[in-house]
Amino acid sequence: MPTRVLLYLPFESPFYNGLYPQIKKGFEQAGCIVEGGCGYLDGDDFLRKIDSFRPDFVFEMNRSRSEIKGFPKGLRHVCWLVDYWGRRFETLDDADFLYLFSRTWLKLHQKFRGNHLDVLHPGTDPDLYCPVSKTAVDPSVIFLGHMTKPWLETELDRIVPTLNGGTVRFKEIRPWIHEYISNPGVLHDGTELWKTLNIDVESIDDPALYYDVTTRLFREGRRLSAIDRVLESGFAIHFYGNENWLLRERYQTRYRGMLSSPHEMNDAFNQNTILLHDGDMPHFRVFDGMAAGLLILRPDIGSDDWAGLDFEEEQEYLTYRLDAKNLSCAEQMHNLVQRDLRMQRRARILATHTWAHRATKVLNDLKTSSKRKDVV
Repeated sequence: MPTRVLLYLPFESPFYNGLYPQIKKGFEQAGCIVEGGCGYLDGDDFLRKIDSFRPDFVFEMNRSRSEIKGFPKGLRHVCWLVDYWGRRFETLDDADFLYLFSRTWLKLHQKFRGNHLDVLHPGTDPDLYCPVSKTAVDPSVIFLGHMTKPWLETELDRIVPTLNGGTVRFKEIRPWIHEYISNPGVLHDGTELWKTLNIDVESIDDPALYYDVTTRLFREGRRLSAIDRVLESGFAIHFYGNENWLLRERYQTRYRGMLSSPHEMNDAFNQNTILLHDGDMPHFRVFDGMAAGLLILRPDIGSDDWAGLDFEEEQEYLTYRLDAKNLSCAEQMHNLVQRDLRMQRRARILATHTWAHRATKVLNDLKTSSKRKDVV
């Protein structure tokens, strides 16, 4: 009998509406029957759906079993955590199956009490993302992602508690975090970041402030730092994402709008040769872009999130340093574009990084867990 999967992504949006059929297709290619959609079900609506479809397990992005009131005992639940959304890490330690988006997040769940804790990278659909254009001679860089709004004065003036019983304003923290992103080894110095900065994040009661301190500041700093390296090196670069790009004068002329479908994304990929990545973990667009043959440009920040992905530096990707004003790999970028390794990069994806590969991993982990007779 085929495994029956109830699959939900958080809500309706261009991103989730494009992603859902890809993940669904991956499970179907792995032999499953899949229903669900974009937008969680709750209460009686969820229970009726479970009762009518009779799934073997529920797979949801960013929602754990412990967050669902009345979830049926004995039914397996898989949470794929892509974003904490400002939640405290420990609130997810009662999840049944918890897959994390980043390997570095594992250290945040040392008290995990569920049945399975692991890392699950994104996959891609190679039928949607593929090389279709002629080889470009000159490097052109594409960046896909939203830009945060410039901070309001009221946000910058918020009070943040310190570990020694004092306070500091949010505006003072911002340059510290940006400096840390550029020089993590210098500022971190082998200790926990918040201890180094004397910030008492556990005493922040306001969820919005907690999210801004622990997530939004880092995202803003990484994004600005990465993009500025490309600009300072003189490469052509185009941004796709929300209209907040227009609120930052330096980037206005390079903003190309919102991509609302995989087809539009693949068209944009094929108009460029390099995909700029600003984070430590490989995001969805890394796998989509590589399936389309793009060279990936990623920061060299000592993360082990790329370990085991079978990507080879100077073939599938290049690294750049955030503590240097210009791109340290500029010459290599020119050389690799001229070599045209698009089909080699795509072959890496086809071998082990499709959504069917990710679905197969989840199914195998569930089978292994069942053999151990874990108690739900």
